[in-house]
Amino acid sequence: MSVWGDGSTEHKSIKIVMSDNTRMTTRQRNLFEEEYPQFIIYNAEHSNEKMYSKDDGRFLAKGNIGQMLVHVEYSIVEEAGEKVYDVIAVYACRTQIKE
Repeated sequence: MSVWGDGSTEHKSIKIVMSDNTRMTTRQRNLFEEEYPQFIIYNAEHSNEKMYSKDDGRFLAKGNIGQMLVHVEYSIVEEAGEKVYDVIAVYACRTQIKE
């Protein structure tokens, strides 16, 4: 089951990797280690809503998960003919919009 409770698992079809340092930082920020980045990257790749830096070949994607805005910085590498998403950093902030 997805962390969002809707039963969605499509985002788990992509393969992500992250360094031990990124994994530790993600844990310290109380973010789910792989599911948040997978979800954000999956949506960015399928909607093409992402920014790209030509200088370093990195992408920046964002998405809302509940009341949290999550940004994921990543690059794409090929491994045995398959795309692998290398997560460089995960950032989040809690948001609440009142009318």
